[in-house]
Amino acid sequence: MSEREKKRIAVVGSAANPVTLAHREFAEILTRSGLFDLILWVPSGARPDKPDLISSAHRVRMTELAF
Repeated sequence: MSEREKKRIAVVGSAANPVTLAHREFAEILTRSGLFDLILWVPSGARPDKPDLISSAHRVRMTELAF
């Protein structure tokens, strides 16, 4: 892969329980920075520190709707 074909990718994760305006704002800051070609927002799986998370499928759908 040539230097010209390389993509600058940011991978960001959160519990997204729920997705908040702060999550959106952070993604918008990353987008406006011009430092990345692609930004991926990934909701976490099960977390022992957050036993009351709603289902991962629901959090994925919220993330899709928010972004």
